Amino acid sequence: MRASGQPAGAALRVRWTGRAEPGPASSGIGHRHPADPAVFWSAKAFWWPPEWMARPRGFDMPDAMHWFPIVSGVQAMGDLLNQLGVPPVFGHNYSSEYIKGWASVMPPEGWTDADTTRLAQFIEDIAGDESEP
Repeated sequence: MRASGQPAGAALRVRWTGRAEPGPASSGIGHRHPADPAVFWSAKAFWWPPEWMARPRGFDMPDAMHWFPIVSGVQAMGDLLNQLGVPPVFGHNYSSEYIKGWASVMPPEGWTDADTTRLAQFIEDIAGDESEP
């Protein structure tokens, strides 16, 4: 819990996954965007609606989006080909969120939101317009 009363990571627009209990089994953590094609794609999308299209949908999932047999599977394959060609915080482009994520789950002693913002700006200045490698 942060000093603001919000849970750590509440301001992030990603879904954090992992175990909350301390110990060896909690050494991994991950996050995903609701419409990340690399995370959710499956050959089953050709024949059955994927779970990620169920309601309520994530922030980057338009309500007007519908599933159609075969067509939606082909479209998802096209999304995979362009997964990094989207703006940060959409699809598979997490380039601007790594710092916020780590700061929300493992902040150094005395770390503040201002420190996170300053570090994120520093990393953005280094990377320029580049996305994930």
